[in-house]
Amino acid sequence: MKQVLRLRPAASNFLQSIERSQPRQFCATRSFHNSTAWLQEKDADEKPSFRGQLYQSTSDRLQRERADQARYIKDAEASNPGQGRTLALSIVILSVAGVAYVLGTRSEKAVDTSSTTSLTRALKPQHDTRTSVLQAAWTDLALIVGKEHVSTVSGDLDAHSGSEWSSYAVKPNERPFAIVYPASTEEVSKVMKMCHDRKIPVTALSGGTSLEGHFAPTRGGICIDLGRMDKILKFHPEDLDIVVQPALGWEDLNEDLAEHGMFFPPDPGPGAKIGGMVGTGCSGTNAYRYGTMRDWVVSLTVVLADGTVIKTRRRPRKSSAGYNLTQMFIGSEGTLGIVTEATLKVTVLPKSQNVAVATFPTIHAAADCVAKVVGEGIQVAGMEILDDVQMRCINKSGTTSRQWQEAPTLFFKFAGTPDGIKEQIQTVQKIAKSAKNEKFEFARNNDEALELWSARKEALWSVMAMKRDANDHVWTTDVAVPISRLADIIQETRDDVAKNGLLGGICGHVGDGNFHTILLYNDTEKKVAEEVVHRMCKRAIEMEGTVTGEHGVGLKKREFLIEELGEDTINAMRKENNSFVLRGIKDVFFEDRPVPKLSNPHDVLLQVNFTGICGSDVHYWQHGRIGHYVVNDPMVLGHESAGTVLEVGTEVKSLKKGDRVAMEPGVPCRRCIRCKEGKYNLCFEMAFAATPPYDGTLAKYYVLPEDFCYKLPDHVSLEEGALFEPLAVGVHITKQAGVKQGDTVIVFGAGPVGLLCAAVSRAFGAKKVIAVDINEERLDFAKSFVADATFVPSKVSAQENAQRLKDEHDLGQGADVAIDASGAEPSVQTAIHAVRNGGTYVQGGMGRDEITFPIMAACTKELTIRGSFRYASGDYQVALDLVSSGKIDVKKLISRKVGFDEAVQAFEDVKAGKAIKVLIEGPK
Repeated sequence: MKQVLRLRPAASNFLQSIERSQPRQFCATRSFHNSTAWLQEKDADEKPSFRGQLYQSTSDRLQRERADQARYIKDAEASNPGQGRTLALSIVILSVAGVAYVLGTRSEKAVDTSSTTSLTRALKPQHDTRTSVLQAAWTDLALIVGKEHVSTVSGDLDAHSGSEWSSYAVKPNERPFAIVYPASTEEVSKVMKMCHDRKIPVTALSGGTSLEGHFAPTRGGICIDLGRMDKILKFHPEDLDIVVQPALGWEDLNEDLAEHGMFFPPDPGPGAKIGGMVGTGCSGTNAYRYGTMRDWVVSLTVVLADGTVIKTRRRPRKSSAGYNLTQMFIGSEGTLGIVTEATLKVTVLPKSQNVAVATFPTIHAAADCVAKVVGEGIQVAGMEILDDVQMRCINKSGTTSRQWQEAPTLFFKFAGTPDGIKEQIQTVQKIAKSAKNEKFEFARNNDEALELWSARKEALWSVMAMKRDANDHVWTTDVAVPISRLADIIQETRDDVAKNGLLGGICGHVGDGNFHTILLYNDTEKKVAEEVVHRMCKRAIEMEGTVTGEHGVGLKKREFLIEELGEDTINAMRKENNSFVLRGIKDVFFEDRPVPKLSNPHDVLLQVNFTGICGSDVHYWQHGRIGHYVVNDPMVLGHESAGTVLEVGTEVKSLKKGDRVAMEPGVPCRRCIRCKEGKYNLCFEMAFAATPPYDGTLAKYYVLPEDFCYKLPDHVSLEEGALFEPLAVGVHITKQAGVKQGDTVIVFGAGPVGLLCAAVSRAFGAKKVIAVDINEERLDFAKSFVADATFVPSKVSAQENAQRLKDEHDLGQGADVAIDASGAEPSVQTAIHAVRNGGTYVQGGMGRDEITFPIMAACTKELTIRGSFRYASGDYQVALDLVSSGKIDVKKLISRKVGFDEAVQAFEDVKAGKAIKVLIEGPK
């Protein structure tokens, strides 16, 4: 590999060594008729050697490709006039090419179109793969990259149509016309522009290790092989990042980084290249500790379909500038553009590492161990599972230097300081023992670590070694489910494989719920194997999982993408999710964010129609925090919303597409004691919109559980629905106060919540409601809205203001109930003095963390003092009933409605007190 920077490898680190691919050779095994026989009849003394006989198939393929390439080069050299070709023949070739070029250039070009319509209505892509057009393109390609880097050799075309690893069977007509080997972003751009102009389909390839049919050229055209773009362009060790080209392999990259004491954590299968890793958003055995490819890409240089070159962002680890295009391209499988450069994060190699292996009686016992390790927050570097069938394959194939217990087995990687690793191993060993672990073994040196981990790395090769004859194929595919369902889906899939007479090992990244099935089948068993995989995919969807955790959708799983996400969601993925985002104190901006997906069958996808501006939104905007809730990362604002249902989960019963709903924006855990008491507003795991770290509803789309969406009656508008949230706050405060028929209530603070507390108090039967505020305009509105009387405090003591309030409004010894909705210290003090003996005081407004409180007055009056936080069980339904029945007219609170692009000015107006309630329309 030629590189600008040669960071020579240091293979001293054993985890780097165990991730490296080895030369593979395959042995010919005796022919058996079923998987059980293969495993039972193969004698122990027939073990092939650990290195030498196993991997012939891959070796043969590589030799064939090299031979084809050598023949192509030889043919190309022979075609050079300087090497003896006759002038006449050269003239003939050039003439044919010239005629083809003219014909191709004059071919009709359709008007470029774009679409955001549904999949069923989208126009089928129009391509032009006529021979004359492709021959003309060959001439252009030769001019762009040099004729020696354009191939039409049959062997090259076959090699770029599929691979031995791919589960997709390429059809005879699914071959590219030519392979082009560019060496730079500029050359890729020129090739794409030419193909775009001529409407020639393009397929890109980097490593060619496709498992799900990613690079099969189903429409023919041109294949861009990025193999020459395999260099390290820049290395910034002080910044822990590196800029590379797409055909650089992760193993080669880690060899070069090792000399500097660094490494790149994502570790998919051997031979994978950076381009494909970006395309699939892959992961590997390190995913539990270090995350997936998405976590390690800083920015990308991408060539779009028309040849436009874009850089998704610059090198800083964080940036709030513009759309997050980087994440959009990761996992797009080449459908949005071709990655030509990637800036990747790297990290420091751990000081020490180790491996442990634990066997269990059942898959569920192993899964129980995993759940406990995850639940106790033990940050192991990797956590893998192999089932008993897979372990038996490893033993029978002889792919490792030892024999293993043929039982469900967990493989652990540990990384950190020697003392930290020792402690982790001891903790994991105790957990494994509690999960009925049968045997626990850990390495005492690097050689033992390599030996212990070898079984995990040889999983695929061991199944391939079980081939009966040349007609056998191996299909490795993956799904992912919530960790709690992993044991179930593995067991059901194992049973399905065995029931259908196939040999299939299981291995997986149990730390994140991802597992692989490695199936061995022949041509007659292909349909059976496909049905097994299809059922596995459906099983994953039913368990709230995904049909692919890291391999990608490719061609084999396209049909399940709509089933997993829904057609409307697929359509929504092609739309923008414009959001109003708080980036920092007094710093808001509009940002396009990914459209949220339905990950739970009880959820619904909503289009947000209206969102009210709350005082908490303004507070976060101005101060970046409320109490201990601190905005550390960009956060979408807004939580007072109503919207329209766009898509419903599979288990949703009460809602359908098109229903208008009020959105309750806080989702609790539903498991804790507070949730079970109906006080889910006190849940420590509450995910509340626009409360850090959770995004709010000032966006085009939002996802909520079905039971947190309240269907609006026909006579209740979406604008009214958006005010259910502050009304529910008022309901909860008033319920906390215990307001009943005949009570006198004083509400301090005539903002939206205070006004709604007054309205709810009246609806609950209060005979007299008094509003208190220093803003006389607010008080005038309060009187027109619901208040019987108002009061403006003077700049005197709280006791004096309280006495004047009681005297002016004939309250005698005081009001039955005082509610503070302001959070201001003078209001709190005045309220305590204004309540009668044995009365009730409720704190609903939020203010400073600490204030001076008249505790003696509260004690001597034996006041009932309560706090109120958001709303709890039943409050939203009460709010709906109050509006639906006409008892409260929330429309009167709406000062005005503004467009989404006017959100900044609307926030300014609310801050300046120029409105009671401003509603922001959702993005169009």
